[in-house]
Amino acid sequence: VRAGLRARAGDAVGASTELMRCFEFTDRLETDRSDHVMLQATRLGCYGLGFIPWALVWETLGVDAREPHLAPFAALASWLADCLGNGDDAKQGWTFLLAEGSGFAALARQGLERTKR
Repeated sequence: VRAGLRARAGDAVGASTELMRCFEFTDRLETDRSDHVMLQATRLGCYGLGFIPWALVWETLGVDAREPHLAPFAALASWLADCLGNGDDAKQGWTFLLAEGSGFAALARQGLERTKR
């Protein structure tokens, strides 16, 4: 979230620093892959730094928008893509979150409006 805020504010160095914190979780993932939160934070950091493509982030998130443990991460991923100017990636995420029951439909509609600009 902080990386996205910094990117939106034009602070590319600060955004990169925040994303590096997520990337540093890769060391922990080598020994413990059972922590879903750690895995998603690491993937978002790696995506934001340009180390992995959107497809690798999305493969575990774009399953079912009504899954209560996936939708918040999908919203974060979509928002990060939006903040970084990756409109196509953000659009995929926002469209996914329009699903009834995701809990993020209103946010997704706002995000899709931004990607049209």
